[in-house]
Amino acid sequence: MKIQLLNGGHFISRGYGKHPERVMDSWEIIVVNSGVLGIFERDKCFEVKDGEYLLLHPCRRHGGTLDYRRGLSFFWIHFLFENPEQAGTFPQYGVLVNREK
Repeated sequence: MKIQLLNGGHFISRGYGKHPERVMDSWEIIVVNSGVLGIFERDKCFEVKDGEYLLLHPCRRHGGTLDYRRGLSFFWIHFLFENPEQAGTFPQYGVLVNREK
């Protein structure tokens, strides 16, 4: 399985704001380090906690449901699958099995 990494980063909240509402043309995986990220994708709402991940799909509206709290921290990566049919094999939300890796 091949993927093309586009960009990514580490977000650390200062205690204000909310995840912007938007539609992206790439996949995004979010892994929360600390705190709770309130976010929706289409009609599903998620509260992603430390040690959990969320996979956001391309061409679907997503955005914040909770204001950022101080101490919220998460990594995010935007990417594309070389073969988009492979994407259906991954659960959208879950707990990291081996968080240290």
